[in-house]
Amino acid sequence: MISALSTKWQTTLSLLHTPEKMIQPGPCDLHIDPYLTQLDDSIPLLQVFVHHYHDGLLAPKGNAVHSCTVEGAFCAVGQMLAALGCPDPRLQPSGKLEFRSSRQLTAYSKQDLPPS
Repeated sequence: MISALSTKWQTTLSLLHTPEKMIQPGPCDLHIDPYLTQLDDSIPLLQVFVHHYHDGLLAPKGNAVHSCTVEGAFCAVGQMLAALGCPDPRLQPSGKLEFRSSRQLTAYSKQDLPPS
């Protein structure tokens, strides 16, 4: 499922990217409810977002970013949905970060170069 969503993001980005102006795709471009309430499991979609943000495809300047920046963007998505009255898709009912997301973010932190 992640590869299918990734392919859809790539197709959307290739259609929207111009040298003069980069338009960031949104959930509506994928014909998905922007509040993620109609998905049984929104984690795979969020994992694709996190992956592309880490690689720089969705990062503001288009460059790869460190894991702490990815965590901040991921947190901002969850907090924005929570502020709109939707459940935070990042969290389990106990309030802990969902296992798959936690593992993905941990893997990115291990890939980061040590501070110099």
